[in-house]
Amino acid sequence: MYAIATDIRLLKEAKKLSERYRFFYPDLTLWKRKTVDDQRIAATIETLLSPYFILTHDAIKPEKDGNVVEPAGSIVYYARDGSSPEEFIYLLDSLSRYQLVNSATQIRIRMAGTSRSGAFKNNFEKAKNKYCDEWGFQSDREAEIMAITIDAIQPGLHNYVPDEIGWDR
Repeated sequence: MYAIATDIRLLKEAKKLSERYRFFYPDLTLWKRKTVDDQRIAATIETLLSPYFILTHDAIKPEKDGNVVEPAGSIVYYARDGSSPEEFIYLLDSLSRYQLVNSATQIRIRMAGTSRSGAFKNNFEKAKNKYCDEWGFQSDREAEIMAITIDAIQPGLHNYVPDEIGWDR
């Protein structure tokens, strides 16, 4: 969790994530949420402990000219190892089912697990190709799937002196 919190802070500082973001909760089938979608929604413990969770964010525009620096989109924090294309196919299918994949927004997957396969990027590219082939996607829909990116986040290291903890008042 420390690594993810650090990554969010670094993305905000680098203007790669809007100050206005929220945790994404897909519509449930048995009951509906009582909060409005545009309110900032905190993460539940179930979300934080799940194999992946999603942040949605607004576009980032510079103050003067109004051009978009970073388009609106979603960041998926993925906590599995990425050792097979099949696990990414499941993830792509989930993102499609949540209707997050479209040409107007970007999706960035951030590998947040402590142990990840050295071939996770290769497996992700295989998964995108296989997913498009199996569903028969062409042109626009295929381009939307292929535009999804994946990167790893740096593991967070706590910066404290153990000897000083006991002396804190």
